[in-house]
Amino acid sequence: MVSSYDTLPEEFENRSRILGMTAEVLSTIGDSAVVTYTSPREGKDVYLTTYAASRKFAKPKQMLSKQTVEYRRCETIVENVIRAYHAKVQDPIGLPPFKMGTLRVVEDPSVNAYTLPNGDIFVNTGLLDVIDRYAREGAMGQMGRSDALAFVIGHEVAHNVLQHLNERISQDSMLGIVRMLLISALSVVLRSE
Repeated sequence: MVSSYDTLPEEFENRSRILGMTAEVLSTIGDSAVVTYTSPREGKDVYLTTYAASRKFAKPKQMLSKQTVEYRRCETIVENVIRAYHAKVQDPIGLPPFKMGTLRVVEDPSVNAYTLPNGDIFVNTGLLDVIDRYAREGAMGQMGRSDALAFVIGHEVAHNVLQHLNERISQDSMLGIVRMLLISALSVVLRSE
């Protein structure tokens, strides 16, 4: 089912696309993508993605407290990025607003940050560690630690605002339909011989 067909603004080369899900459905996906609970053994907030929760040996990821330096650093940068997006990108270009969900800074060595369709933002400590290391080594040129993290967060916000997940799921669904039609046509041809 196609929920909408749209064309991105000229800043994105007027690219047309089909979006198969409504914003409400996407938000539900985001809301159900994470299982959050307090670990009885450690007394700390942890989370699992629903995908990980379905796997037998998945290890929960610990979320850092809002009082940690890492969380406060990310919170400030996220707020600045969203404010800048609304003032300097969204309004002038006419893109939809970014609706912030929950910020989660996760104790995870993998170098990653991402957003969910409901506006939740995840930042792994592995990303913060790499940014800090590159800044110490002078490998980022004029870009500082905050700039590098803001760049990554802005990138993830852009994925969310431009509905890249919706677009990807829609493309995959359309390809699945085309595959089924081709297989059906091939089976009819083979049966008739």
